[in-house]
Amino acid sequence: MDDVIRAYLGGMLKTVLTRMSPVRNVTSCIALFAFLGLTAGVAVAVFLPRYDVGAGLMLPAHSPYSAAYLVRLTRGDNPGVRIDAYRRSIGFSATGTLSGADRAVGAAIRQVIALNDGKYKRTEPGLAMRQQNEGVYGLFGFLAGFGTALGFLMPPRSRVTATA
Repeated sequence: MDDVIRAYLGGMLKTVLTRMSPVRNVTSCIALFAFLGLTAGVAVAVFLPRYDVGAGLMLPAHSPYSAAYLVRLTRGDNPGVRIDAYRRSIGFSATGTLSGADRAVGAAIRQVIALNDGKYKRTEPGLAMRQQNEGVYGLFGFLAGFGTALGFLMPPRSRVTATA
């Protein structure tokens, strides 16, 4: 069954390509690759979304350490997590998949609480916002498809020079 479908599609493709002029053939192939790249880029953005996750931690009035000191201690230990100090509060943010960014922020909060001898006033719940990257990924996909089509259809010229 697969051979019959392949033969039919192959014959149909040959018929279409032989009836088209070479310029129209190249143009349609470039447009096809560009459209496929655009579609792939948008599909990646839709099916593999990225999130910005943020949370906060409020230190008590008589905390053993200042927020700035705790941030300096933990900043390099949590890759991918941005940690900022504000007076008596500490802000945490990370970007990535929803579960990965949430885990990273949670681990950073736990580490700061442990460094502060377990003392904290309250934690502020996290906020997760989905990044809207469909247009950017679509543009990158379009450019990748366009470049691929040009690479396939317009091979580089020979660099060999004739010698007399």
